[in-house]
Amino acid sequence: MKFGQGVTIGMVISTIAGVISGIFSYIYIKYVDDSIIKIAMDKAYESMEQKGMSDEEINQAMSITEKFMTPAMILIMGVVFMLIFGLIISLIVSAITKKDNPEAAV
Repeated sequence: MKFGQGVTIGMVISTIAGVISGIFSYIYIKYVDDSIIKIAMDKAYESMEQKGMSDEEINQAMSITEKFMTPAMILIMGVVFMLIFGLIISLIVSAITKKDNPEAAV
């Protein structure tokens, strides 16, 4: 297998995995249990308090965080992060297992 073939196969698999996991997360958060968003927001708030941020800074940061903590944004970010992770793994595995001319090895 050539380097490019390995990367292509890895990216196809990562895309499929990212879409499936993203859709699952979207459905779970949107229709089954949205408490995970509240838990994440509470942890972010506590973390900002522990860092000694002022109430104004915390409120501003929380308003920005709320925009990214929707089921749709979680789906998009999940797919994008899966693609980035898949690309890194594909590059590493393809570099290790590549053969420039598979017929010459026979």
